Amino acid sequence: MYLNLAPYNTYILYAALVLLLIFLIVTGVKAGKLLKAVKAVQPQAESIKTNIQLVKIKVDVMQEKKKEDAAKNKKYSILIPILLAIKHTYDADENLNGPKGMAKAANQVIRKRSEQKKLFEQWMR
Repeated sequence: MYLNLAPYNTYILYAALVLLLIFLIVTGVKAGKLLKAVKAVQPQAESIKTNIQLVKIKVDVMQEKKKEDAAKNKKYSILIPILLAIKHTYDADENLNGPKGMAKAANQVIRKRSEQKKLFEQWMR
């Protein structure tokens, strides 16, 4: 079966063009509304981006500070047992008095520690 639409071809073309024009107009209107919404939201997005950058900088600074504190704590964790050993040696010996006695107690603790290191090194060989 063959359907002859010869006289209506131009009408169908005009209807398709009108329909295309209507869709283009609707798309243009929707795109305009979208652009207005994007322009309204853009300053908020910029402020959010700057806040994110500030937070990243603060996090980096806090991580560096944490590393520095860890290094300081490591120093203190080494010094505290030595200072406690000096204090216990000073308190245990009644002959040690004043700053000179504290210095003698420090020498005794250092001597004991060096002897312990030597013994440990000999044992490890």
